[in-house]
Amino acid sequence: MSYPLIRTANVPCTIVHATQFFEFLRAIADSATDDDTVRVSSARLQPIAAQDVADAVSEIAVSDPVNGVVEVAGARSDGLDVLIRDVLVSCSATRIVTAATSTEPGATIIVAAIV
Repeated sequence: MSYPLIRTANVPCTIVHATQFFEFLRAIADSATDDDTVRVSSARLQPIAAQDVADAVSEIAVSDPVNGVVEVAGARSDGLDVLIRDVLVSCSATRIVTAATSTEPGATIIVAAIV
């Protein structure tokens, strides 16, 4: 991103960062599925609904600029594996969700939380 350019432009602004969208969790589960098993990281996420991001951006757009970054995130923070398990249960999917380990071939482990 062009943050240094934006910061040195002396133009009032607000940059909005949002965490992962809830709406993407099903697609993440689909891409991480092998047979009937979903293998994903247990890194913590604090996903937010896309509509909540849109509402926040709308409010920020008509507010005074903060000349910096505003972070928006959902209220719930949990492991990606737990969040995906909940999404799949809510749509009656029968896949098994497991936290990927570094010993599994092709597994990419994210250690840091994304909140």
